[in-house]
Amino acid sequence: MLRAFSKDMEVNISKEKKNTKDMFKIHVIEQVLKRCQEKYPKRISRFDVAGNLYDNLKTEGPDEEDATVLLILAKKKIVHEITQSGCALFLVKDASSEYAVDCSDEEGFLLPEKIIKWLFNLLQKESKSYQQSQDVIKINVSQLKQYSGVRLRVRDISIGYTLLVNVVPTLVAEEKVFSTSHLLLSTCLCPDDQPLERRWSPCFVLEEKKQLANMDTDGGCRHELFRVSARFPLESRKPRRPIP
Repeated sequence: MLRAFSKDMEVNISKEKKNTKDMFKIHVIEQVLKRCQEKYPKRISRFDVAGNLYDNLKTEGPDEEDATVLLILAKKKIVHEITQSGCALFLVKDASSEYAVDCSDEEGFLLPEKIIKWLFNLLQKESKSYQQSQDVIKINVSQLKQYSGVRLRVRDISIGYTLLVNVVPTLVAEEKVFSTSHLLLSTCLCPDDQPLERRWSPCFVLEEKKQLANMDTDGGCRHELFRVSARFPLESRKPRRPIP
């Protein structure tokens, strides 16, 4: 029954899923983010993508979990250490580093808040530039509140679809922290002797993506359960709040 219901959901949203995935690829990845990388080739290493669009969990309408872009920052001339709480500190070890002027404090520690400010301004500028080159796509840029990152609200007025994309700056540590090698740009509230504004906490987005892809190798229907529950809790408990 669960699989049948999930299949019906897929039929109902197949057109929206295809259109929003195309929007994401054509307008976000190949335009806005590509422009950002061209402006900062020494700072932006690559992009890793996850979210409901790629984990087969997409539900009807725009959702804050539809697409997440891990913007992987280059680590040249940066060293790091893992704290006892599982957070990380990143130290710019050379004054000529890409990050030395606008992204670190007086002691050379890379600050999440400054990285976010840089990314927000960059995305705002490149989104505006792209919008001026065509008249179909409208993009609103805002800072995420629940974790450190920037949100793009992308609307294609020609087809009437809206997509929410979270762009999260990430650094990679050589050793794994809590089963993942990615460190999310987010303050860590664990007890620690280091200043809060310097801490980077573990990111599990890609680990979750792997688990979702492999969770039903035994023939189970866990994925369908995740997909259905992603839609119904909000509808059953209270009216769904409109996406700003």
